[in-house]
Amino acid sequence: MVTPGRNANVSKQIVQFVDVEGIEDQLPTLDSNTIEELYRFGTLMVSEVMQRSSQLDSKLVGIVGWAAATMAFLLFQDHPNPSTAVRLISALATFSATLAVVVSFLGVKTTMSSFPSELDWFKQTLLDNIEGLKQYHVVSMLNAHQQQHIMNVKKANRLRYSEWLLAISVSLIALVLLLKLSWA
Repeated sequence: MVTPGRNANVSKQIVQFVDVEGIEDQLPTLDSNTIEELYRFGTLMVSEVMQRSSQLDSKLVGIVGWAAATMAFLLFQDHPNPSTAVRLISALATFSATLAVVVSFLGVKTTMSSFPSELDWFKQTLLDNIEGLKQYHVVSMLNAHQQQHIMNVKKANRLRYSEWLLAISVSLIALVLLLKLSWA
């Protein structure tokens, strides 16, 4: 858990979820002000996790674009009779860029996440019980948050791998360019 005001290494996150069933059992014992605060904060948490997902998607799509540009650069090289070393390094750069595209695609591909439906919103058995309905909505938001957070962790891991693959590819291209310049 990150303590406010302290420096934190965010490259590795420890994901610890609350027990939804335990929370669900505890909610009826809480007063309405506490339920209202949980509802308000739950709305904030769901919004935040969705924004994070959108940011990860944008970065993953960016990696796809950069990796594709890297492959296009390699494709349109105009060096006649490249040496074996240049061909080998170019092949490794192409392979690394291709892997970056694949890993990024796996991170950004469309997946349906678990979110409350209209049936949850208008829970027929609770429409005449406002406190019970709020409690139900808090649990629905908690489930949605946990499921989206799990998906975000997977996306973030794929983003990290695709960034490294792209960096390797670009480094190999730089090496090819240096070799070409030294032989010119």
